[in-house]
Amino acid sequence: MKKSIVFVLAVFLLLSTLSGCEEAPVVTPENTTEEMTKDSPVTDSLVNSENTTEEIIKDSPITDFYYEERDNGITIIKYRGTDEHVVIPSTINNVPVTVINTIAFHDSINLKSVVIPENVTIIEETFFIFCKDLTNFIVAEGNKNFSSHDGVLYNKDKSQIVLFPTGKEGTYIIPDCVKSISEYAFYSCFNLTSITIPSGIESIGFRALSNCPNLININVDKDNELYSSLNGVLYNKNQTQIITVPGGKTGTFEIPGSVADIGAYAFYGCISISNIKIPDSVTSIGEWAFSKCSNLKNITIPNGIKEIKRSLFDGCTGLTNIVIPDSVTIIDESVFFKCTSLSDIELPSGLLSIGTRAFFGCTGLRDIIIPENVATLGAVVFQDCLHVNIYVKQESQPAGWESQWNYLNFPVVWGYTGS
Repeated sequence: MKKSIVFVLAVFLLLSTLSGCEEAPVVTPENTTEEMTKDSPVTDSLVNSENTTEEIIKDSPITDFYYEERDNGITIIKYRGTDEHVVIPSTINNVPVTVINTIAFHDSINLKSVVIPENVTIIEETFFIFCKDLTNFIVAEGNKNFSSHDGVLYNKDKSQIVLFPTGKEGTYIIPDCVKSISEYAFYSCFNLTSITIPSGIESIGFRALSNCPNLININVDKDNELYSSLNGVLYNKNQTQIITVPGGKTGTFEIPGSVADIGAYAFYGCISISNIKIPDSVTSIGEWAFSKCSNLKNITIPNGIKEIKRSLFDGCTGLTNIVIPDSVTIIDESVFFKCTSLSDIELPSGLLSIGTRAFFGCTGLRDIIIPENVATLGAVVFQDCLHVNIYVKQESQPAGWESQWNYLNFPVVWGYTGS
């Protein structure tokens, strides 16, 4: 389909986007000097073309899609076209299109807008998150599960944000009718700088606000009963849990002393944070919490943490120094996955278990001592490392170690007595 194809929706589509979400009252964010902010508009953005006076919808060619018939409906597997504006057909071969697969538009780099037809009942997670120019979702009037509003994809009654277009810029104030934010809703929104969460939000999915490199502020209405914000960071109400640190934060980040739990994915994709100071009050750190913090150089895990959970430092390519306390007994799988700058690490004497691929791709790692109490060791722990000298306190391989733990046959010294 050529870019010049007329692509404007009929008026009935526009009217459908106005139902179910009235103009929200003024929101007063907790962390802003402004006394009042205006809610995001409720009118849907039409896709403009050269001939905006025509009211025509033209389906994208069926040949632009890979699809399968499943359970009396069509699943869109992959969009293989290159158009900026895509209209998913309502039917293919007289069979309704009901599902959009998770990778359907994974790398559609030209995509700016998409029309979702009335028969679609399932939209799988992450299906548009890498479309950096996408600014507009439009949903057909007759769709029973989904709707759109200002280009944003919602469930039917607009009580849940399903997906925010990754190409939208600037600030966004969530309308007061919204009660929940789905997982991945704002994930990888590259140009979003600020978001305001209203008082009625009751749930926010994991990774919903992660990996937004220009996001500086997450502001929460002071009357929200479950969430709060401090200096643009998202917490639970009493600030004992840190939920999401905006991806645009820079430099050193000091976690407040009130925090006991760093939530899963809390710092995910904070590429400009170089140092994180964790207080002794923290007793739990969720999986992937510091993943993709590529500029993080130094971190000290507080005493009291017992488990370093899955993929905690995955992709922290700048990490050179980490202090692990004696309280840690478990290092889970893929914890230091591709921490390419990590050259040495001291494992605690009380360590009992090291997970699969724990040091996968740590190309800078040269020497490591495995303590004598490690009874469990996963497979391919040092896969894709360049050269590692392994010193083991045990005299011989424990029964609980996977047979391919040292898949690349790096040199091993058994019964090591040094420190």
